[in-house]
Amino acid sequence: MSLSPFYRKTTNEFVTILIDPKNNFVADINGLNRKTEGAEFASTAGNFNRDGITAQLAYTYTYSSAKHLGAPLLSRRAPGTKERRRK
Repeated sequence: MSLSPFYRKTTNEFVTILIDPKNNFVADINGLNRKTEGAEFASTAGNFNRDGITAQLAYTYTYSSAKHLGAPLLSRRAPGTKERRRK
């Protein structure tokens, strides 16, 4: 039986932005911070050589969150679209 916790934090991950859909031109910008944490549990029961049967159980819990840094390219509206105003 084993329990393995994990934690990963990254900063300035690249975000791919589609610039020109006709030519499939993209740009990568630093625009994302991500945090992932969780735990993995694994257990084995029985002995196949002795009992003729064995079983394994595994479970992984993961929690992940991402925060966009608000880069200028991400906050602009698409060309040719109308600006919506809230009433």
